[in-house]
Amino acid sequence: MQPIGERASARAVGGAIAAVLLCASTAVAQPAGVTVTDLGNFAGSASTVQTQNVTLTTAVPVVWFKIRLPRIAPPFRFLDISTSGTDASFDTELALYRADGGLIAADDDDGANNYSALSFGMTDLAVPGRVAPVAAPGQAAGALFDGRDGTLSGLASIEQGGTAGDYYIAVTQWNADFVNGFVINRLNGPASGLATLLTVRMGTPSGQVAPTVDGNDESSVVGGNSISVSAFVSANTTGASVDLSSIGGPSNQSMSLAGSQWIAPAVLLSSPLSQIAVFPMTFRASNAIGDVTIDVANVTVRPRGALCQNANESPIATTPGTIIYTYTTTLGTVDGPWTNACFTQTPTGNDVWFRFVPTQSGTLTLSTCNSDTGASGGQPDTLLGFRGRCFDAGFSVCGDDVGGCGLGTKLFNIPVTAGQEYNIAVRAFSTDIVDGRLAVTFTPTACNPSDVAGPNQSIGADGALTADDIIVFLGWFFNSDPRANVAGANQSTVPDNAFTADDIIVFLGRYFNGC
Repeated sequence: MQPIGERASARAVGGAIAAVLLCASTAVAQPAGVTVTDLGNFAGSASTVQTQNVTLTTAVPVVWFKIRLPRIAPPFRFLDISTSGTDASFDTELALYRADGGLIAADDDDGANNYSALSFGMTDLAVPGRVAPVAAPGQAAGALFDGRDGTLSGLASIEQGGTAGDYYIAVTQWNADFVNGFVINRLNGPASGLATLLTVRMGTPSGQVAPTVDGNDESSVVGGNSISVSAFVSANTTGASVDLSSIGGPSNQSMSLAGSQWIAPAVLLSSPLSQIAVFPMTFRASNAIGDVTIDVANVTVRPRGALCQNANESPIATTPGTIIYTYTTTLGTVDGPWTNACFTQTPTGNDVWFRFVPTQSGTLTLSTCNSDTGASGGQPDTLLGFRGRCFDAGFSVCGDDVGGCGLGTKLFNIPVTAGQEYNIAVRAFSTDIVDGRLAVTFTPTACNPSDVAGPNQSIGADGALTADDIIVFLGWFFNSDPRANVAGANQSTVPDNAFTADDIIVFLGRYFNGC
């Protein structure tokens, strides 16, 4: 037995799971192969106390406990571990290990008489819940819990990022040597049937609580190597800081969070996607008490155009004439409102989406026919669908095979209105299509300048609207008052001949959108 008041301690970091040694360094066990009592998760609690009866025997010279702890950083958290009992001659030793077997700290006689104590975190002894090691009547008091054994600041390997992690507590009898890798060299065998009480106490000032965070994926789009994520994140305390870890790439983003809010980070992928993929989006929340909690939301990342709502990543130009667009259904899904009206045999392939918002009214013709797209080789087996906004019910026009095009599809002369959103779906009938082609022909409504400015109109042959056209229009209106010729069927000039802003708006709108 070691003399009262004489202290031995060891501190180390690192190592990997190894063995526990008994008597002359003989290996007897390791946490993975022995009984380990789980004391539970202390990570989200304002204060927690656990007590356990421990009996050391020749057969079981070391008793192991597991505890899940948050980051502990002064002056916001403390962790005190001690043994105690009524037998003043019983000499215990304690050690705290990381989950990877690295030794954090060990102690022999910091508790009352020959008992042991470890103290981490805050040095303020007046903090609620901070007490001295237990001493039985007549026993000498141990060293005060003063944070002398350091802090658990998130630097250990199992705490990378400051997240909560598992730790292991070893209780044994003097004389022992604690080494990295869960190694305990017992230098003399313990007496049989000796008992002690283990107390583990953790707390925070004023009973503050740790933040919790929930992250829920709303949508995600990838274009090249970039992901745009829209997510809703909530925390149960204000002033929490939330860190969004990378999604398959190196980027990290931090933000302050007060309650609940939407976030829309953009994250880089380490490499392009070859298919629809699911990535974990990790949210870490922390506040002043030094605690960290995490939430992982699985984000389904789809390429642009895979869904109607992200079709704006594949826009159709508003330039009159025919433009060829390429697509690949391999990275798509089935998002369209495909019904029996669209096909004669049920398709099984994926679809991709394009968005079109014309600046002029007119008509649209869509085709996957090789004769229109200029593609060579076999004719892809496709379907086409056309609708307004993504939440509009069903397709307004859709189709499958068309005469003269084999397995291709063509939708003719679809009317479109300037400023209106339209969404176009191309679907593979069965086998996915790689580098398919879609021909889009936009024909604006023909405009007759004589209907715009009347007999004295000055719009040139190029159809450009210039300042003199506006002057002619205004002079023509005030001098001749041909209201029906000014605004046409939708004219808004009232019988009192007053010329107001809506009249010029109608005029300009009719000119640019097609009169």
